[in-house]
Amino acid sequence: MNSKKTNRNFLLFWLVFHIGVIVFLVISYIYENGKFSLDSDLLNMMPKPFEEESLKKANETLMKKLSKVAIVLVADKDFEKAKAGAEKIYEKLSKSEYFVSVLFNTDAVDIKEIAGFFHKYRFDMLDDETIKAIENGGAEDFAQEAISRIYSPFTMLPLDNLESDPFMLAEHNLQKYLEVLENSGTAMRPHDGVLAAEKNGLWYVMIKTELSPAGAALASKDNGISEIYEICGKIKADSGSRCVVSGGTFHSHKSSNSAAEEIKIISIISMVIVVLMLLLVFRSATPIMLSILSIFFSLFSAAALTFAVFGKVHLVTLVFGTSLIGSSIDYSLHYFVHASGNTNLNSGSEIRKKLLPGLTMAIISSSVCFLAMIFAPFNLLK
Repeated sequence: MNSKKTNRNFLLFWLVFHIGVIVFLVISYIYENGKFSLDSDLLNMMPKPFEEESLKKANETLMKKLSKVAIVLVADKDFEKAKAGAEKIYEKLSKSEYFVSVLFNTDAVDIKEIAGFFHKYRFDMLDDETIKAIENGGAEDFAQEAISRIYSPFTMLPLDNLESDPFMLAEHNLQKYLEVLENSGTAMRPHDGVLAAEKNGLWYVMIKTELSPAGAALASKDNGISEIYEICGKIKADSGSRCVVSGGTFHSHKSSNSAAEEIKIISIISMVIVVLMLLLVFRSATPIMLSILSIFFSLFSAAALTFAVFGKVHLVTLVFGTSLIGSSIDYSLHYFVHASGNTNLNSGSEIRKKLLPGLTMAIISSSVCFLAMIFAPFNLLK
């Protein structure tokens, strides 16, 4: 009687727990306005190095910006063919919903946008050399230099903000930036209306793109990177011009596809082996159905709790999670083995009591193995 009551209580606890997980997920989904995401960007796995709020926000903004930038170089011995190929890519990508901006022509850069940026951050962009010169009695010389710029027949920026920027700080900062850019040794130069470079007999024409949220969803089948690869493949087949790509998004795309393929392979192989083993040992489909049910609830509960707490799950987390399927099926196998062959155990509660020490140790050992990754020298594992 006590055994039946214990089993009934355990079943009730099991049902309440999993129903609670489902309810918790639904509430969290509503709270997040229906926004749960599967993250596949490798940059988002990196530890956050800054503790100060201002630096943290600046770093997050920069990382988000960089994680959506994709650069395509069309290479060919003939400059005109390289330019024509780049123009085809530009025409198709500029009409795509997967891209916020696509820059191809050098005249596509809005001078008003540049002027507005340098004017807004004119004080923050002053270099240390200029600040020291002004502090050490060079303020008058700096003012005279500003007057010379104002009356100069040529300025790089318009004089629309002269009233709020009488010392021409925006112009000064832009000039310094161009000097640094020139000294950095970048090979790209304006050529026939585009940014291009020649190296080892090949012309490279550059296209800079920024992915939209839909285009950056690398976990989905359709995204901006897949579209770039598709268009580049057609250009290579038609004209022979090849594409060279650069940006963290391409690495994330590759890792995303690789992770998805690994999940698929591991899941299929694991499931086939488990099914065959259970059929061979138990001669019945009942343990198979119950084991699959156990795996399903385990995966669902883990994903639901992660989504509810963090709002998203990284694709690499799912890859590591698939390695725990074996542990999940082990729990079921231990139970069915004792239920079928151990005559000394007469109820489910007795079987659970016998298995509990070993299962507890298994959970602790698995947790320790994953926690050990915190001390790994690789940031992505942390």
